[in-house]
Amino acid sequence: MKIFRLGLLLGFMPVFPLAAQGDFHLPLKAYGYNTTPALQDRAVLDSLQRWEEHITLHTDRAAADPGDYIFFKAFATTGPNRVLFSPSGVLKVELLNTEKEVVSTQYYPLSAGTADGALQIPDKLEPGAYTLRAYTRWMRNYGPTYFYTTSLQIGSLPAISVEAGESPTIATVEFQPEGGELISGISNNLAIVTRDAHGCPVAVRGEIANASGTQRIPVQSFGAGYASALFEPQAGEQYRLQLENGDAYSLPEVAASGYALRVNNLDPARIRVRIEAAATSLTRSLTLLGRQGLHTVFEQSVTLDHNRQAELDIPTAGLPAGTLNLVLLDAGGEEQALRPVQIEGASQLRIELSPMAADFSRGAETAFRLRVTDSQGRPVQASLSLAVTAAPNTGVPQNGPFLSGPAAAENHTGTQNQARFLSDLKILGDYNSALSMELPDAIRYRVQQGLELIGYAYDLNNNLLRNTRIQVIGSADNALVLDEITTDGSGVLKLTNLNLYGVTSLVFRTNGDETRERLVRIEPLSPKKDPDGANEKEKATRKKEAMVETTPWLEMDTTGLIALNEAVVKAKKLEQKASPSTYGVVPDNTVYQDPKRPVSTEILLSRIPGVSVSGDLNMNPRITLPMRIVGTMAPVLWVVDGLVLGQQGIDGHPFAMIPSTDIERIELVSGAAAAIFGSRGAGGVFLLYTRSGAGLDYIRRKDAQLVFKGYEPRLDFDAYLALRQDDRQLRKAAPATLYWNPAVETDANGEAVVRFRSPGDYSKVQVTAETVTPDGKVGRAQKVF
Repeated sequence: MKIFRLGLLLGFMPVFPLAAQGDFHLPLKAYGYNTTPALQDRAVLDSLQRWEEHITLHTDRAAADPGDYIFFKAFATTGPNRVLFSPSGVLKVELLNTEKEVVSTQYYPLSAGTADGALQIPDKLEPGAYTLRAYTRWMRNYGPTYFYTTSLQIGSLPAISVEAGESPTIATVEFQPEGGELISGISNNLAIVTRDAHGCPVAVRGEIANASGTQRIPVQSFGAGYASALFEPQAGEQYRLQLENGDAYSLPEVAASGYALRVNNLDPARIRVRIEAAATSLTRSLTLLGRQGLHTVFEQSVTLDHNRQAELDIPTAGLPAGTLNLVLLDAGGEEQALRPVQIEGASQLRIELSPMAADFSRGAETAFRLRVTDSQGRPVQASLSLAVTAAPNTGVPQNGPFLSGPAAAENHTGTQNQARFLSDLKILGDYNSALSMELPDAIRYRVQQGLELIGYAYDLNNNLLRNTRIQVIGSADNALVLDEITTDGSGVLKLTNLNLYGVTSLVFRTNGDETRERLVRIEPLSPKKDPDGANEKEKATRKKEAMVETTPWLEMDTTGLIALNEAVVKAKKLEQKASPSTYGVVPDNTVYQDPKRPVSTEILLSRIPGVSVSGDLNMNPRITLPMRIVGTMAPVLWVVDGLVLGQQGIDGHPFAMIPSTDIERIELVSGAAAAIFGSRGAGGVFLLYTRSGAGLDYIRRKDAQLVFKGYEPRLDFDAYLALRQDDRQLRKAAPATLYWNPAVETDANGEAVVRFRSPGDYSKVQVTAETVTPDGKVGRAQKVF
């Protein structure tokens, strides 16, 4: 048997002559893409190569009840060296059910390569195994292979243990032969993944047997729905997985020819690869590629010996952390076998976790010390995410393909070798060979730096507003949004880089003689069938008053036009009525605008007794109230249609944005009535109501209003614990997570201390810490106390 040993230094370099085995070849470009004749545009190639993004999530746990929250920190790494950076500014996080339907979607801002948040699980989800998925719009250029996914168990459905005489109910069985196929006459390792009807893991006992029963190979179950069997199949035989309860499942067909690709990944310093050909396979000159995503990190010629075998030792030093796909090609360049393996990476950081106070009873103070060092033992200043959870009794940690691995699981499973084996089995069992890893031939999705709203603009007479200036007013969490934007020649309005959190009501209007002409209705781009296989449960058109999210991530339109369905807008005639006073307060004074003979805002304000106006009203006006009214020289607060704008001279004024003809009335509130605005109302409050806002004649304001769902509001962990106490269902049990902090900062000595009080009584806890430094160094640790 021929044995190859490879060295690595910015790509594999031979440590001894390999003339007998074939020449060693570096990639076309260091960590570069495989080029194809169809890809002609070098700029496209460079962009796809340099800005390849990867998203990974550190979640506080992998199970939650409906209505509860999952805390996470996202790490976005970019380029061949996986540095902590992303050109994208928006992260999309989805929850998918077993039918691959999206049941929840949330957006989070990405900054400096990280994002963090709390994903709320919908209240009425059926218990089962769900998929958590995260990606950016740019990543859609590469396809769903590049999306981050991990399993998430919703509801109380633990793995079914099998005792003697029990019959587990299995809904799905997946077989993953190592290398991709069962090859006749060669010892094959077969990974087996079993799930129940809810998608939850089912542990089983059984054996692999041929039709005649002359071959019987025991199946070893490792819990969490994963099992394996090692056997030598024969061409022409039909094999089945025979369970102790009598159920049987057919294995994939045995190939008469082909190549087996087997891997031993127990040594973190090297990957041991064994290649073996079936007796009917004629080609002995092969090529082994190492690919991470679309990057080829090494290429090695391999010649099989007279026994049709070869072995290689691949050092892992210098390989970026992540999933490495070993691809075996024949002399014609056709793929013969593929095997994914997990690489910890030479840039691994070491995280030490030690308890300072380990009392986990309710109300007791608990403290842990963290220390981060590099491979040379030198301290590292880093920002870590830290989760302290109730320790699970069984299962394999699920922290994602980038940050998971033996180092994270070492203390969970007991021994490092066992952890490495289980981690490798999970990677093999979960691998989907049907997913494409081909290089995109074009850039179809732009980088998204902020939330967007794109749609056609109509007045309430259903006239398309082309090349028209549109005013946008909105409010979210007492923050006023003011903007003006011009539609294009097709009547399309584009709002980009929106930095809005939570639910925001947006009102659109323009110039016009009548209300129907001034008010603007926006018909946003509507979601279509998800090209990546997840069908969104949303209508193709927006219902009135329905919530609208950021514009769907559709492919770029190369024609310069946006195809939207024609909208039919109908308005209802209502009784004329004045707007109610904001918060029901009783004003000191009120002045009304005459819609037939409107006056300037300056004159309108001066009609309020004691109010004086000086300066340019549209530039830097000064409005003063007498001391006898407000009793202080504090600045005046402005509130427009119930939306707090800000204080004069501090946050701005509304005059430049609101024409005087749009004003219905202005109210002055001071003293005790202004107390609802806090200290900012000490200098008096002007409540301004607009005709095209809250006080419309004949037309309801919501006909020109759109409810926009922005970024998911932040929820810190202390607020989460308080929220649980107010929820009758959640407070019945102690929280599964004792502590979560997405930004623990170590000092110059690489150390940090966290302290908290236990929210319940726990016998043991699991502490998980993860980090990625700006230069791409990865660290993770998991330990049970």
